[in-house]
Amino acid sequence: MAGSNAESIGENGRRVMWVHRRPRAVGNFSMEATFKRLHDAWSGTLPDQHRVCDFSKGVVPRWNIWKDVRALDTDILHITGDINFACIAQNIRARKVVLTIHDVGMLDEGPWVMRLLKTWFLLLWPARSCDAIIAVSEATKQDILRRCSYPEHQIHVIPSLIPRNFKARRVEPPNEPVRILHIGTAANKNLAGHINALKGTGYHLTIIGQPNAKDMMHLHASGLTFDIRTGLTEEQMQAAYAECTALLFCSHLEGFGMPILEAQTIGVPVITSGLDPMPHVAGDGALFCDPNRPEDIRSQLKKVIDDDALRATLIQRGKANTQRFNPEQAVTTHKAVYSVL
Repeated sequence: MAGSNAESIGENGRRVMWVHRRPRAVGNFSMEATFKRLHDAWSGTLPDQHRVCDFSKGVVPRWNIWKDVRALDTDILHITGDINFACIAQNIRARKVVLTIHDVGMLDEGPWVMRLLKTWFLLLWPARSCDAIIAVSEATKQDILRRCSYPEHQIHVIPSLIPRNFKARRVEPPNEPVRILHIGTAANKNLAGHINALKGTGYHLTIIGQPNAKDMMHLHASGLTFDIRTGLTEEQMQAAYAECTALLFCSHLEGFGMPILEAQTIGVPVITSGLDPMPHVAGDGALFCDPNRPEDIRSQLKKVIDDDALRATLIQRGKANTQRFNPEQAVTTHKAVYSVL
């Protein structure tokens, strides 16, 4: 994937290289989507690109990734996400290092020893090796500052971008059955709270991701009808959005909240958490609730389902809101970050 050095010479004479994680066949593609949109919108000389040699699972593959990145020849090395550890000590070759951080919530997962190790190798040590950090939201920026002493003026907020081929659906789905979409099964995604909110409504729940054993027991005991979908392609994800009446995305924690923009682009009304960064991302194109109160989630959801005018308004406002996250602005901001290094 790496291009020639001549192609990556920037306007200031320095070469820029985007370093991407190894792509997966299926799953979450938000990082890849953002930099694909950025690449398509780039004006002038494009940065070079490189995909690392392995998946970041296990000590040996991570070591191989680090060596792979160390061997790259460039002036500005931009690690685009997920493989934060690849930044470590990469600045000793007199080149500048930029890291995009999409989320740091994973640092709170697992036993205390694992949390300590992840914080050191995925945030603290990489940050020491960076000349600039890009956070995908103000909430992520504040979370980084809370966890480490990195200079605030060197953290730049540049929102994520949705895939170019996400398009508005042509027609809304039929009123019966009411289908509610839930995306993700990590603890922060609040599947248990959504199940409790939907009990007794008669709505059908579509879950993207594989629930754990506890959540499966909860689902079967709830009396809800549901289906579970895993390993979806981008096209299948669009279809899942398009066939649902509303997106329920009342997370406890998000680095950005890409499903909000994806749903708004397709024309699906959104009910999401009132916790940052969700209100910033959703704008006025969603209803907000307390993710810890299933009755509040249910109340906001029923408003959307029962009020055709409100649903139409949210769809219209949602589509307008997505225009705030435009790739041209992201290009300008990335260039500004590189220019001051």
